[in-house]
Amino acid sequence: MFRILIYKEFKELIHSYKTYLTAAVVIFFYLIFPIIKNVEELPTYVLVMMMQMVIAQYIYDSMLDDLNNGNFRFLLNINVKFSSYILPKIVISILGGVILFSIFFKILITDFTLLDFGWIFLSIINSCLLMFLFTGFMKQNEMSVTFIGTVFLGIIMVCLYNITFILCKYILCIFLFVLFYGLGRKLFNSKLLRERI
Repeated sequence: MFRILIYKEFKELIHSYKTYLTAAVVIFFYLIFPIIKNVEELPTYVLVMMMQMVIAQYIYDSMLDDLNNGNFRFLLNINVKFSSYILPKIVISILGGVILFSIFFKILITDFTLLDFGWIFLSIINSCLLMFLFTGFMKQNEMSVTFIGTVFLGIIMVCLYNITFILCKYILCIFLFVLFYGLGRKLFNSKLLRERI
């Protein structure tokens, strides 16, 4: 089942023009903003937050496709577990994160250590779970989901960035993972999501 779902996610990523558009906007914004505002560069945590927005856009599009195309109904009918459903999305998101981080690696390494990349990738996993929750709870209102999701991701990223001790960053990321995963599993098995399909 995992191979089928990962293939489906990969295919959706290839055809997700909104994700590519968001990535292009992020790269353009990061390159053009310093010229407009006459600063050397944006803070690196802003760049990481914008990269998470690209991944969040992919998760939103993927989840919305599942809800609209009957994929979600099919998966529920064959009793797919939440972990089996969300894991391929997380794997593709991490792959996308690796690609984005490799593009900006020279910029990111000036402000982050290699240990920091661990909690950053944990926060990418958390952003997947968070966007799943927002997409599941909201009635297909893309602007609301994107705006609220971006605000939440931004708040989490600023909090993580301002924590001094790296162990505390990992603890917070793990706590958020347990929280979002638990809520996501409850939503996955709830009547609310079944009513939407």
